[in-house]
Amino acid sequence: MSPSAKRYLPTLVRGLVGLGLLVIAFAFLGLLVSTKKDPERSAITVRPLSVHAVTLSAQPIAKSYPGHGAVRAMRSVDIPAQLSARVEARPETVEDGARIRANDLILQLEKQDFENRLQVSAQRLASIDARLQVLDIEEQRLQERLALVVAEVQLAQDDLDRAKRAVRDGGGIQVDIDSAEASLKRTTRESLALRQLSESVEPRRAELKAERLAEERNEAIAQADLDRTTITSPFDGFIQSVDAEKDEWVNIGQRIARVVALDRLEVPLEIPLAAGSAIRVGDAAELTADSSSRSTWSGTVSRISPEASSSTRSMVVFVEISQLLDTESGHIDPLSESILLPGQYVVGRVRSNDSPPQIVVPRRAIIDDYVFVVEMVATDGGDVAVAKRRPITVAEHIEGSFPQIDPNETQWAVLERGLDAGDQIVTSNLDELSDSLAIEVVPAGVRSSGSTP
Repeated sequence: MSPSAKRYLPTLVRGLVGLGLLVIAFAFLGLLVSTKKDPERSAITVRPLSVHAVTLSAQPIAKSYPGHGAVRAMRSVDIPAQLSARVEARPETVEDGARIRANDLILQLEKQDFENRLQVSAQRLASIDARLQVLDIEEQRLQERLALVVAEVQLAQDDLDRAKRAVRDGGGIQVDIDSAEASLKRTTRESLALRQLSESVEPRRAELKAERLAEERNEAIAQADLDRTTITSPFDGFIQSVDAEKDEWVNIGQRIARVVALDRLEVPLEIPLAAGSAIRVGDAAELTADSSSRSTWSGTVSRISPEASSSTRSMVVFVEISQLLDTESGHIDPLSESILLPGQYVVGRVRSNDSPPQIVVPRRAIIDDYVFVVEMVATDGGDVAVAKRRPITVAEHIEGSFPQIDPNETQWAVLERGLDAGDQIVTSNLDELSDSLAIEVVPAGVRSSGSTP
């Protein structure tokens, strides 16, 4: 045997021995498998999942429509200065955000000039009244003088007639006639002058009365200007801003304050155009601030816009809200959740007075826009109740009581589609349910349980 063959001989032997051992092992494994006995099988019975369920029925639900809008005050005013003057006084309580009552003072303007004007008008009226009195006296005296002159004219006429008769009878002379005629002419001229004065009394009186009426108007204007120096609040509300300080000069038309009433508010609520056939004046609305606040406010539709928006396919209804304010507090708290402020954005729902029947389900029975409906399935062992997953579309969520469905539930979902009256849905053990799982509906007073072997 060559030296190289001797070197590979141990390796060859070890390989043959290992191969033999593997053959023996596989042979032994086959023997064990062929002689193994099958274990005895025992039957296992799985109980159906016990659940609670409710049977649905159509309930009268008022249709509601979502909307949004910004709040505005029904009473707000920018108070202007109605004359030019210096600010004489401003109460310490008149500050931005302070509460104010009707007729409370906001600013007092300097009023000396306006008081002087009023006094001048009063003096002019007194002068006119005095002239009217003098005219009355003058008229009375003119009437008395006129009566005397008329009598004198009559006497002069009588003297002239006697003088003429005497001349005809031959007992008088022409000089007597001339003297009588001169006396008659003199008294007649005096009579005409007095009549002219008497007849001018009434036009002079009318002129004085017109002058007095004009001066009364001037006095009224002077009194109004004097009253305008005292600037007060026109109604109960809150001061939004005051734009003038003491000793500042204000001009006619300049805004000096803004007052807003918060007891009555209005929201132009934009709702879907489809609501036009259902919403009427007087329908109720519920509003919520578009924030983390949970506060809600109830209102009433007071007006409906006659036009709709073709671009947004929406219409506007005006919701009026009344809110009670703390009458003891002098200031408002803008952060208070109970106060709705003008300019605040709100979302809400307008509810129609019509109440068509709709399907409602307990909110706890809904998982990701589907529910489990109880259905009976025929099997070899008979009909078996199973839970079938069914998708639904929720129109809105409401609070209420429907004892015909579930006497203990207060939170409900109103459905647009997905279920019908008479359907039975599962309300418990929803986390253990799967589609087509066998279930057992137990009465409400019985505790539901999971499936057990």
